[in-house]
Amino acid sequence: MAQALINIDGVVKDANDVTFPSTGREFRGAWQFNGDVIEIDMVKAVDIKITKIIEKANERVQKAEAKALEKALKGLDSTPEDDEIAKFKSKPKAEAVALIANAATPEELDAITEDQVFA
Repeated sequence: MAQALINIDGVVKDANDVTFPSTGREFRGAWQFNGDVIEIDMVKAVDIKITKIIEKANERVQKAEAKALEKALKGLDSTPEDDEIAKFKSKPKAEAVALIANAATPEELDAITEDQVFA
């Protein structure tokens, strides 16, 4: 059987000998070893989460814009799509910025959604 190795910043360990984070691979780019436990660097995790929120918001805007255009070409009302576009093109709410900044654990950070940020 092939040995599965984990390489974090040049430190290589057998995957069977380490404890993985409860959030799974969500913040893999923020992993760091603490002995045989993989911990998450919260500063890096915040950057990863912000990038993912932006990506998801952009995806939703693109879908809504396409649907709004389709409806407009058919002479239909595109208010729901227009609302979605406006929502995700607005600035994040102050409460959401604080929610991200104050997340104390990877689980708290992982639970934050793009809908909360742009509510």
